[in-house]
Amino acid sequence: MFFPMARVRLTPGRLCFTLAAIPVCVHAQQVPSGAESGGSVAGSTSGANTVVVTAARLPQQLQDVVPDTTVLTRADIEQSQTTDLVELLSRQAGIEYAQLGGPGRQASIFMRGTNSSQVLVLVDGVPLNSSLDGAPALGRVTLDSVERIEIVRGNLSSLYGSSAIGGVIQVFTRDYSKPGAQAQAEFGERGTRDASGSVGTHLPGVNLTASVGWREQNAISAINAGQVIISPPFTLGANPGTDPTRNVDGSLMLSHRDDANELSAWTWASHSDTSFDSTSDGPNAGHIERASFDLLGASARHHFGSLGSVALTYGQSRDISVDDYQPGDLAIDSATSFTAGRFEARNRDVTLQGDAKLLPGVQLQAGVTRLDQRGGTTQFDPTFAGIAFVAFERRVDSAWLGTIASFGRNELQLNGRYDRYSDFGHVKTGLAGWSFALAPRLRAVAQWSNAFRAPSFNDLYFPGFSNPKLQPEHSRTEELGLRFRQERVNASLNLYRTRTDGLIVFNQVTSQPDNIGHAAIDGAELQGQVTFAPWSFGGNVGLMHARDADTGLSLVRRARDTARLSVAWDQAPWRAAVDVSRSGARDDLDINTSLRTQLAPYTLARLTAERSILPWIKVRLRVENLFNAHYQLVDGYNTLPRMVIGGVEAHI
Repeated sequence: MFFPMARVRLTPGRLCFTLAAIPVCVHAQQVPSGAESGGSVAGSTSGANTVVVTAARLPQQLQDVVPDTTVLTRADIEQSQTTDLVELLSRQAGIEYAQLGGPGRQASIFMRGTNSSQVLVLVDGVPLNSSLDGAPALGRVTLDSVERIEIVRGNLSSLYGSSAIGGVIQVFTRDYSKPGAQAQAEFGERGTRDASGSVGTHLPGVNLTASVGWREQNAISAINAGQVIISPPFTLGANPGTDPTRNVDGSLMLSHRDDANELSAWTWASHSDTSFDSTSDGPNAGHIERASFDLLGASARHHFGSLGSVALTYGQSRDISVDDYQPGDLAIDSATSFTAGRFEARNRDVTLQGDAKLLPGVQLQAGVTRLDQRGGTTQFDPTFAGIAFVAFERRVDSAWLGTIASFGRNELQLNGRYDRYSDFGHVKTGLAGWSFALAPRLRAVAQWSNAFRAPSFNDLYFPGFSNPKLQPEHSRTEELGLRFRQERVNASLNLYRTRTDGLIVFNQVTSQPDNIGHAAIDGAELQGQVTFAPWSFGGNVGLMHARDADTGLSLVRRARDTARLSVAWDQAPWRAAVDVSRSGARDDLDINTSLRTQLAPYTLARLTAERSILPWIKVRLRVENLFNAHYQLVDGYNTLPRMVIGGVEAHI
């Protein structure tokens, strides 16, 4: 499998390649908090007066947002009893995921059918996407330090630049608005243990928020060793033993606000040790990825009364991982491994942004950004010895202009952006969105936008499988929607059409990656929530056809139909919820032959319950995979069985 049959790309701890535009792996700034959904949020506890910022890069009332937006608050996270970011995201409309063997391991997220490298993830405004492969390392992100999440679907390159083809996910770290503290601990089957705590306090002139979390699990073997067909020299078998994962993370924020100024500084760090499997190293070999990422930032904003404001923001993210290989019995296992190596990626940006209220209901914004990216690995070693650490850098200078306007029954959003890259040239993107009130509680939405993804360092510089002349992938999307909102009922329907040209795939004629791929995605999403206390019903249904426009073949690991239904009962001191999700059949590539196969459809159910035993303390219980469904998200890789987990949570 490790010959130039496709475009090879490197992700931490894996050797990956792309076949017909399909990825296959072998083995800001700080802003005000509070939010909800531009369509509807099944299970969201947010209110109608929620303020969101990601959709237009300006604070807006949720009901005025044009792009389809979902917001998950801290209360939503706690009520869901979910610990992993990628698992929480996968329950939202238009989002699917694939993971190589359970929590903590490499995960890909598909937003409206786009690739993981075509979804931009921000943490407090700082890009999390790696410069090495262009994708975010979502599998290692837990929710201990997360305050809220804003999910905006559709092209947003006109606001944020590269990778925002499928949409933008922005994560905001903990920020207490008033003094308080929280702690929780959980214990469950298969070595599941986690604990976290956070505190917020007011110091003289400064608000301080700190959080810390720890988690470990030893549940399953990443690869189903019995499914692997041994075929030397490339497939020697996988280790059948369980693969533990451990994670520690923490965040710290300092902020000051007065009538005219907002000052803040923050940091978030995470370290994980995760075992994984590879078919290329034999049944006795062991592998562990020691990974850490950290983010830090600072911002200063000055308000000119009701006229507008200006803000200066600095942010940096670093992602470092070292993948070790323990060969075991060398008589069986290969002496070297494709999975071993050191990987480093860094994003560093400075942003100056201003906004002004020109007329009643009309707000203008403009900004400039300098982004410096650096990425390197021992697998960039041109001698293929895997010893020398080789790194590359590039600079991105960007400027954007936009407006949001409200007049009569109309809401309008216009954005334009110019990005210049030091390694390939410039890109221009735009967005035009319009929302019209058909009735007091019913709005129609229309939106057009285009977006791009810059080639990653693996695309440009991987020895033997790269092309330094690559250009960006380009995409355009048209979208129509209806949104209904009243006190107890929220619902939305969105129809979208995305076409992407210049996809980077391996060219068999030139024996290098070229911009020759095309993808077509057509889809519809229906979301809704109905609340009649103490009952709440929510759900979403998605229909999507994501395909290679040249061959007509479906893009792998993306179902044509998905559905989710949740029912919650909240009557103090009890709260209970049942969540059922269904995913249709998906194409994939066989773990042994890399030929097309099909993953069976599956249905998952989970049960959560909690009871307050004191005003400040509650006990919790959840059952994951309630009916013990057997399914795979990636061919040959295991998923979690039924697990019972209980815990306690305290608020002060």
